[in-house]
Amino acid sequence: GGVISITVKCDLAYSQAAGRVHLRLGVDRTLDSLLDEFCSHMRIRRLPTLSLRNDLHSELALDLTLAAAGLSDGDVIYAFDSDPPPPPPEPVLARDSASNWWILAAAALAIGLFGAAAIITMFVIGNQPIDAYGVIIDAGSSSSKVYIYTWPASKTNGNGVVSQRAVANNSSAPIESSQGINQIEWSLRSLDSVVPEDRKAKSELFLGATAGMRMYSAVNSTAAELVLNGARQVLTSKFAYKVSNATGQIRIITGAEEAVGAWISVNYLKNSFGDFASSSLTSRVARSVGYRQLANDFDTFGSLDLGGASTQIAFVPAANFTPADSVSSKTHIVPLSLYGKVYNVYAYSFLCYGKAEAENRMLASVIANAGYNSSAVINTPCWQV
Repeated sequence: GGVISITVKCDLAYSQAAGRVHLRLGVDRTLDSLLDEFCSHMRIRRLPTLSLRNDLHSELALDLTLAAAGLSDGDVIYAFDSDPPPPPPEPVLARDSASNWWILAAAALAIGLFGAAAIITMFVIGNQPIDAYGVIIDAGSSSSKVYIYTWPASKTNGNGVVSQRAVANNSSAPIESSQGINQIEWSLRSLDSVVPEDRKAKSELFLGATAGMRMYSAVNSTAAELVLNGARQVLTSKFAYKVSNATGQIRIITGAEEAVGAWISVNYLKNSFGDFASSSLTSRVARSVGYRQLANDFDTFGSLDLGGASTQIAFVPAANFTPADSVSSKTHIVPLSLYGKVYNVYAYSFLCYGKAEAENRMLASVIANAGYNSSAVINTPCWQV
């Protein structure tokens, strides 16, 4: 028969699972048994409506063997719910509260999986209970994502070994929009059963808003603070998670924090800090993006994060690194103590140099070149029909 490798990706609406699983199975095994192994690896209950499909969105018969289904080594299939639950009902905010947000139109750059993983890694240094949980809300430029992480109480050289348990990407609006806070609430509620009830009061919650909100705060700090206060009110009054310092845990993060977060996440997933999470979901994600054997303890990867409203760069400079200008000043060197070692990381964020801002500048340029003629049809080589 032979053995082949199959990647199963999650395609589950309002799910408690996210990511992918790499499985090695005999070609005479059934897709039904493959689905059982997938659920076991993801630590989720197998629902009767859970099924598999190929990349053409054709459902696969679970009684077929891998060979009969035409699967070969390296193929990717998708786990999906053939009868997904409806989205949570739309909560209604008080009219006065909502009016504080609909007028705010600034974009907020997404932290994404990498930055979210890094923030929770940095916050789990203190004492935590066994099987501790943490909730990260990534308030991005076009939507907000909610991640739930877990780690054992015992630390590895002072830091937690973090695994992603679940992600909710149900939001389609930035935090400052009229539906932004509502959608964060829906997403968080969709993951309500992931953290045991008796652990929620001990599970820290953090919300990080990034470059879009940094830009807006620079223009109108009062309005930006209203957005954050709205988020603080909802997250502390409607959920049982631990928020001991609302202004510190629900806030706009700095450009340096964003850059450092991406650097930590890349190197965590690439095993630069050690292959100490071989059985975790995070390690399986790391294997999916690939990693190499490092030459020495301080051989790390640099990160370049192109976001919506900014671009971040971070790396450990060479010992003979000499700043050439103010942007490369040593004031941008951030010392980090991670897993028993100290890394001096150069971290810098270029505000307004993200993808969305580049598009805005392109549009402004073609409109200006057309003489600001509101009745003219403007042609642009970047947007072809």
